[in-house]
Amino acid sequence: MKKQTFSLRRSLIHLPVGALAAYLIWALLPIGLVFSAGWFLYEIIEDKHLKDYAFLDIMGFLVGIAIMGVVLSILGTG
Repeated sequence: MKKQTFSLRRSLIHLPVGALAAYLIWALLPIGLVFSAGWFLYEIIEDKHLKDYAFLDIMGFLVGIAIMGVVLSILGTG
């Protein structure tokens, strides 16, 4: 398997999941945290079996959280 580096397309696919997680954390903290933990666990298990460089997916997820956090802060809801 070739070594994979940053993939913009792959990161962009996971941005909405991170944005959803940030919104859920803002709306109802326990649900957002459970959603995020479940998603991380899924990615780790998937990487263990597929060896598909899940850190790329996680990076997109975290960028999505950051962007949604900024948006919520600007709107004064965060």
